[in-house]
Amino acid sequence: MSKILVVDDEPDLQNLIRQKFRQKIRDRQYEFLFAMNGIEALSLRRLDYTVIGDVVNTAQRLQSVAAPGQIIINDNSFQIVKDSFACRHR
Repeated sequence: MSKILVVDDEPDLQNLIRQKFRQKIRDRQYEFLFAMNGIEALSLRRLDYTVIGDVVNTAQRLQSVAAPGQIIINDNSFQIVKDSFACRHR
């Protein structure tokens, strides 16, 4: 069964999706979860997923060297945020 999270603030969308995919829902091929916004979506339940690729590997490496509460950014990002946030070179 595929679990699909739909995040949209249009209340009619739930009914439209349920109508469009009613047979697949009935056959238990799809399960839809609906949320009105991102916060509600995150509170629904934990979704399991697998992500692969170079960007993910780089992000994992940066995360592993960052201290708790620390955000690591590159020089381009630093130039953009340096006047709005307290940053220091590491």
